[in-house]
Order: sequence, then C-alpha cells, then structure tokens
Amino acid sequence: MVAELAACQRQFNLEIDTVAIEDSEALLERYGHKVPVLVKDEQEICHYFLDQEALENALNETMADRQ
Repeated sequence: MVAELAACQRQFNLEIDTVAIEDSEALLERYGHKVPVLVKDEQEICHYFLDQEALENALNETMADRQ
C-alpha cells in the first residue's frame, strides 16, 4: 500500500506517515487484523489494499470542507 500511495503522492499532494502498530496497544486493538490500513484524521479509508476510489473520496471531502 505504501508503494501505491507513493505513486499518488504528487497527484494529490499527500503526506505519508507510516506507523508501526505493534508499538501501541490501542492501535493493535483497533487495526491489528486490518493491516495495512489507510487512515486520515482517524477515519479509516481502506485496509489490506489501496482503494483508489475511497482515497479520492476522502480527499475530495477534505477539499470540500476547506471551502
């Protein structure tokens, strides 16, 4: 998923942070079975694989909120 996100990084001006969930009990509890998971502002966008449509929808919602 990180490689796919990196390919989208320029197009969407993304900032990608990777987090090792095994370092956090709360994250393990919340996402342990869904890794890899893509989250933006604590909202889960997709898991297991990059869902391009879900990513674009989440980014469009953010853009709409800013206007």
